[in-house]
Amino acid sequence: MDASSTKHLHIEFKNVAVENRTKSLKEGRPIFDQQEQVHIKFVGDTRKELVAPAHEKCIRDPATNLWVSYAQLYHRHYEAFKSGEAAIGEGTPISELPFLTEARRAELRALHIHTAEGLAQLEGANLSRLGMFGRELKEQAKNYIERAKETALESRLSAENAALKAQLEALTLQVHAMQPVPTPGPMTLPGAEPAGDDEQASSIFSGWEDSVLRVFIKERTGAAPKGQPSHATLVRLAEEANAKEAA
Repeated sequence: MDASSTKHLHIEFKNVAVENRTKSLKEGRPIFDQQEQVHIKFVGDTRKELVAPAHEKCIRDPATNLWVSYAQLYHRHYEAFKSGEAAIGEGTPISELPFLTEARRAELRALHIHTAEGLAQLEGANLSRLGMFGRELKEQAKNYIERAKETALESRLSAENAALKAQLEALTLQVHAMQPVPTPGPMTLPGAEPAGDDEQASSIFSGWEDSVLRVFIKERTGAAPKGQPSHATLVRLAEEANAKEAA
């Protein structure tokens, strides 16, 4: 039985002293045994209550056709009982409802209403027992549950968006880390010749003959290179002359 089918019930397991009549008759005095019992009360109804041994047969499991006890059927409530937790039922405790006064909470507990879900599902005679403002309390409980669901959805979406953003940033960093880092060439001081012809390999003038470079430089600057500059120097001068012409 799932949680939704127990909203109209307040289920509580207890240790109860039960007289063992057979032993009492034999000993001539009252003899009691401790027994685990289930007490099932109906939300909003103070007159109905089911009391039975916790391990007594309750229903047959439709899947196996085997008998299931109350402790097995309401296993979450039974586990809470064994761990010493208070039995409040499935859902949000009425102590969490901000629109209730302590006096109202006490009245609701007296009617075995311990959760927002239990209050929200009241109908008919059980609802009328809440008095004049019973339906208003029910609607407030329903609205509280709906708002909580919307807030939970918004929080989940916000968390998912934050997670996706973090994943995207991590992937971006990985892509950048995989890209090769260009190695800068050696710096050339003003007036110094480049270290070698390899540095000029990317220049469009690298494949020109020195005589052609001299003519080109003279045409662009109006003066031929002085002395016997190396090929790398002629390439650099041609680059500079070409850059000035383009400017």
